[in-house]
Amino acid sequence: MKRMIRFTCTIALTILIGTAWARKEEDFNVDVFVGWGGCYRPMEWTTVEINIDTELTEPFEGILQLSSKQDSLNRMHVIHRFVVTPDVPTHLPLVSKFVFAAEKCEVQIRDSRNRIQWQNTFDLWDPSFQRQMLTAVNENDLLVGLIGERKFGLLQLPRQSMCISDRNRGKVYVQDKMPRAAPWDWTGYASLDALVLYNPEWTRFNPYQLQAICDFVHNGGMLLLVTGTHPLDASNPLTQLLPFVLNPDRQVEIERGLLSDLGLPSEATETVVCRPIEPKPNAGLFQISRTNSGCGIFGVGYVGFGRVAILGFDPDTLSDRQKTASTLFWTNRLRTLLEDSRSRSFEPPPEKPEMVWGSGRFGVDYERSVQQIPLRRSIEYVKDPAKEENQNTSMWRHFEIGYAQTGSNAIIEHLYNISEMKPLSIWWVILLLTLLAILLGPVDYIVLKRKEMLPLTWVTSTGWIILFSVGAYYGVQALRGGSLQIRMVSTTDGIQGASRCWKTEYCGIFAPRSSDYIFDDAKDLYDQKQWWSGVSPSETQIYSYHQQPGSRNIFCAQEDGANIPWSLPVNIWTIQTLMNEYPTNGLPINATIKRQNGEYVVTVTNLSNAPIREAYVLFSGDRRLMLGPINPLQTKEFSGHLERFEGWDAIMSNQLQTYMHGHGANYQLRNETPFAALGVLQRTQAILNYLQYGAAVICAQFEEQSIPYPIKGASGEQHHIQLVRQVIFPEER
Repeated sequence: MKRMIRFTCTIALTILIGTAWARKEEDFNVDVFVGWGGCYRPMEWTTVEINIDTELTEPFEGILQLSSKQDSLNRMHVIHRFVVTPDVPTHLPLVSKFVFAAEKCEVQIRDSRNRIQWQNTFDLWDPSFQRQMLTAVNENDLLVGLIGERKFGLLQLPRQSMCISDRNRGKVYVQDKMPRAAPWDWTGYASLDALVLYNPEWTRFNPYQLQAICDFVHNGGMLLLVTGTHPLDASNPLTQLLPFVLNPDRQVEIERGLLSDLGLPSEATETVVCRPIEPKPNAGLFQISRTNSGCGIFGVGYVGFGRVAILGFDPDTLSDRQKTASTLFWTNRLRTLLEDSRSRSFEPPPEKPEMVWGSGRFGVDYERSVQQIPLRRSIEYVKDPAKEENQNTSMWRHFEIGYAQTGSNAIIEHLYNISEMKPLSIWWVILLLTLLAILLGPVDYIVLKRKEMLPLTWVTSTGWIILFSVGAYYGVQALRGGSLQIRMVSTTDGIQGASRCWKTEYCGIFAPRSSDYIFDDAKDLYDQKQWWSGVSPSETQIYSYHQQPGSRNIFCAQEDGANIPWSLPVNIWTIQTLMNEYPTNGLPINATIKRQNGEYVVTVTNLSNAPIREAYVLFSGDRRLMLGPINPLQTKEFSGHLERFEGWDAIMSNQLQTYMHGHGANYQLRNETPFAALGVLQRTQAILNYLQYGAAVICAQFEEQSIPYPIKGASGEQHHIQLVRQVIFPEER
C-alpha cells in the first residue's frame, strides 16, 4: 500500500512540474532570423535577429543564450542580458558566426537567478535536403543588403546579373531589412559586399544603427545611398560620413548622353527632382557624374578604407520607359561603387568625359596599370544568368573556403608552430614498447620463476600495463606541457589625418594544463568595443555530409557594442586560437613623405614604447624605400631612391601556396601574409587602390612586446608580431 501511495505521489509531482514548465514556456514566443534573408558567409560574422513576445504581467529581466557551431572546432555561446516589458515585443539584434551547413542553433532564456525559463532548438539545415533555412554565400558570389524602399526593380537584380571576380563567376543575392531590424553593430554588415540605403525613413533608425553603418564603411565597406523624400539632417552620423554635400531639391534635366552612361534608354531627355551633390572641402578622392549644366547627380568617394556612392534622385520617378532597363541601371551603379576605375582588375576602364576626378591631395606620380588584387568582387549585367552561371556556384552541398580564410589558416599555422605542438619522436615510442616487452617477457618470467609464483603472471602483466599507461600519460604531459604561451599576430591600419584606425588580431593560447581560462580585465575590452571569436584552421573543401562535432565551447558576453569571451577552454594537447577585431583611435607611428629632385624623404616618429624592428614605404608600381630600425619615442629621417619590390600580391600568393603544400615546422610567416587574412583583406584592397592615386603606405614591424591581454592567475611566455600600416599622401617640395 505504501509503495502504491509513493508511486501515485511521484506521478502527481511529475505532472505538476511538467504543467508548470509548460506554463513557463507558453509565456515566451521567440522567433529567430539568421543572416540577410537567410544568406550568410560561413565562418564570418552574421546578423541574428531575435524577437521575443511574452504574455507576462510584469517586467522580466533575463539572460538570452544563443549557441551555434561557428567552425570545425568551436561552438560560440553568445550571452546577452535583456529586459522584457509586458505587452511590448522585444527585438534583440545579435551577431554570431555559423559554420557551413550548420544544422541547428539553440536559444535559452534564463532568469536573473540563472534558472531556465524557456529553451528551444531551431533547425537550420535538414539532412534530407528537403528544407534549407540558410543559404551559404560563396567567395565568388555577391551579397547586397538593402534597407529602405524596394522600388525600380532593385530586388529583381539577381535575375539578370552575375558576380564577377578575378577567379570565377557567381550569383548575386539582394536581401532587404526593415530599418528597425538593421544591425546595431558593424559586424552585422561584415558579410555584405555592398549596402544600399534606398530613401529609408531616418527617424526609424537609432544612433547605434547609424554608427554601425559608419563603422562598416570605415573598415572597408561599400555603401550606396539613394536620396528621396526623406532628407538627411545635420545630426545624422551619415551626414558627417558622406564625402559630398547634398544641396536642396531642384528640377534637373538629364541629357541623353548621361542617361546612356547611367545604363538607361536615351531616346529622350528626362526631368527629375534631384538633390545636387558637391564634394566637401576635405574630400580626398571622388568621382562625380554631372549634367551639362554642372549639376552633380551621382558621385563616388573614398571614406576611410571604404567607398560611398550617392544617387541624388529617386530612379523610380523616371518615366515608365526607363523601368525596362532597371537591372542595367543598378548593375552600373553597383559596379561603379565596387570597382575603382583606375585599378580595375577585370577590364580597362572606359573613358567618360563627364566623369571628373577630384585631385585634392591625390594624383601624384600616377601610373595607369591594371593591378590584380586578390578576391575583388564586382557585378555585370547578363541577359540570361542561367547560361552564364558557373556549375560550381550551384553546389549548395559543398563549400570551398576563400582567399581570406586561406590567409587566416596560414596565420593559425604560425600560431601552432611551437615545440610543444610538434609530434613526439618515434624513438620514444619504440623505447617504451621495447622496455614494456622486456618487462612482460623475460624479466617477469625470470623473477616469478625464481620466486615460484608463475601463476601470478596475469596479475603482474596487468600491473606493468597499468603502470606504463599512467607513466606514458604523465610523461607525455610533462614533455608537452611546458609553460603558458600566448602568441599573437596583429595588423593595425590607418590613414594619415584620420582619427579612426582598425586592428585585427589573431591570438593563440597554449596552457600547461587543461582548464577554462579568462582574461584578467574584461572592462577594458568592453571600452575598446572589441569583437572576439574563436577561429580554427579550415579544410579547403567542406561538405555538408562530413561535419566535425566542434568540441570547444566559447562563452561570450555580447553587450555595449562588443563581444567579449569570459570562458576560454584550453587543452594541453592543442592551442586555443582566437580572432579579435575593433577600431582604435590612433596608430603607434606617424610619418610624412616629401619628394625633392626625384628623391624621397621620409620622416617617421615611433610613438610607442617598443622599437620598430624593420619598416619600408611602398609606392605604386611595386616600388619601395627601405627604412632602418627606430627606437621608442624617436623621430628619424630617411631618404633615398626607390627600388623594385616583389609586391604584396606575389608574396601573399606564394606564402599561401607554401602553406597549402604543407611545410610543417619549416613554414615561416612573412610579414605580408597577414594582409590577406580574414578581417584585413578588405583594407588591403583599399590600400592598393590608394596607391594607384599616388599615395604611399608605410609598413612597420615592431620588436617583441607584451601582449595586452593577460590571463587571470597565469603567466608565461609571450610572442607578438605587431604589424602597422599607415596610408600617407606625399608632399612636393
